[in-house]
Amino acid sequence: MKHLEVDLFSHKFIIPFETDGEKDLWLNIQSGAWEPQTLKLINFFVTKNSVALDVGGSVGETTIFIGSKAGKTVAVDPSPFSIKCIQGIIDLNFHLAGKILLFEGALSDRDELIFFGRGSDHFSDIHFGVNRFDKYVEGISIESLSKRVGLDFSFINIDIEGGEFRCLPAMRTYLKSHSPDLLLSLHPGFNVRSIFFRSNYFLIPKLISRIYWNLKIIRSTKSYRFCVDVSRRRVIPIWTLLSPRFLSGKNGNECQILFTNKTAFNWE
Repeated sequence: MKHLEVDLFSHKFIIPFETDGEKDLWLNIQSGAWEPQTLKLINFFVTKNSVALDVGGSVGETTIFIGSKAGKTVAVDPSPFSIKCIQGIIDLNFHLAGKILLFEGALSDRDELIFFGRGSDHFSDIHFGVNRFDKYVEGISIESLSKRVGLDFSFINIDIEGGEFRCLPAMRTYLKSHSPDLLLSLHPGFNVRSIFFRSNYFLIPKLISRIYWNLKIIRSTKSYRFCVDVSRRRVIPIWTLLSPRFLSGKNGNECQILFTNKTAFNWE
């Protein structure tokens, strides 16, 4: 196993890697080529007093940075490969020890087993390239997760390739009660529960379905004072989520939204 030292906003990490692809990913993250606004907003909103939740930990791109800044971080991912990657980074970086809790499962609308893989009727299959698999994972609501770890979250990052349409509507009460800063990547193009999303036909039913699910996102986050379009760096009316861009965007970079009650924040 080879190691690479990465510097993110003066936070240094030792990253284990096996392939040139993994090395290139982390070099892109360090250079700012990978989702620079995501890291900048995390750098601003997450402090030593934060209790953070990173939903969709992947291979640790956001988890380790959040974990280095927050007092405590919970990372959720359904992939055993992702959990192994993050744990490997924690093991090599002693300043992360005891600060990050890993949960192998999926944030969901209820506590039940969820099937991921080909033929899944849920919003998002798990896409891991060579690590594709079909499996059941533990689904857990945010209330149950908060109770299990004994923490109330003050910052939440969600990037789960369409799974947000399943879990976020169920978070409405929690978001209204606790008002955590919420960085959300919407993936309307990954929404595959309905047959309409799997086909290039039935455009009108597809549009109606996407409006329906974005309305659910709006309903679950309308308690926030500010809805911020991250890519354009501006506050927008929450109903803008029904605009063509937020109904047709295919990745989280195009449709990343910050929900917050803070009156000022820094993009740099």
